Amino acid sequence: MADHGDLAGEHGMLNKGQPYQSSAGIPFLISYPNKVKKGKVVNTPYTTIDFFPSILNLTGIEYRSNDLDGIDFSQVVLKKRYGGIQTATNETQVRFMRSGMWISAMTSDLKLVISKGDVPWLFDMTLDRFELYNFFGHEDYSDRKDMLLDKLYEELVEKNLMTDDMAKHFIYWNEPPICMDSNDIFTLNEEIVGLCEDIDDTIAIDVCEDDLIKAHCPVTCGTCSMDSEGQMMHPHILLSCDELQDNCRNANVMWPL
Repeated sequence: MADHGDLAGEHGMLNKGQPYQSSAGIPFLISYPNKVKKGKVVNTPYTTIDFFPSILNLTGIEYRSNDLDGIDFSQVVLKKRYGGIQTATNETQVRFMRSGMWISAMTSDLKLVISKGDVPWLFDMTLDRFELYNFFGHEDYSDRKDMLLDKLYEELVEKNLMTDDMAKHFIYWNEPPICMDSNDIFTLNEEIVGLCEDIDDTIAIDVCEDDLIKAHCPVTCGTCSMDSEGQMMHPHILLSCDELQDNCRNANVMWPL
């Protein structure tokens, strides 16, 4: 088993700790000539707590399954067919990851990421292996997206996975906000360069008089006046904008209300 990768500039980031596959994905190789077919590939996502019961079963060591939290994937490894989602029950296996800034639910080909201060992301790791495109709002993914959202919410509530850092903020859940500042750098008259968060800090607020800046930073410039659809999570409860009216003075409410 290898360690996590380093992003090394990929997605404009360094180090690791991000939900991207190049950061969170860990290769796991097994050599067991007497039992495991050469060249076998399993694409189903597993986590470190699954290795212990799986290796025990592969080596014939008995254990009490009720004492371990991990999933035994030994029978999946021993099957002779290649690739795809492979589970003993033939159901889609959903696994979860989390960090201080994000939480994720994933199958062998889809990854849902909910994070603090950004819209929900849905990656199709088969069509887009570099994880550059967001399929969250694509109608072809609607049913599977909802399935991942439901599974992730159940896991969050059951195992209290929301970190203290994330619980302090309202988190976009099942719909992207109608209005949101761009995370990209803007340039005005080839002299003023910065981010939306720099406005009224290191960049004068009057840049918002420019139509391009208004469109780039609608929340910061105050040109967004529409409530967002869908719900937000804080800390474990899903609420709509109507239900959040009493929180309008809370600085952590990031949707315009």
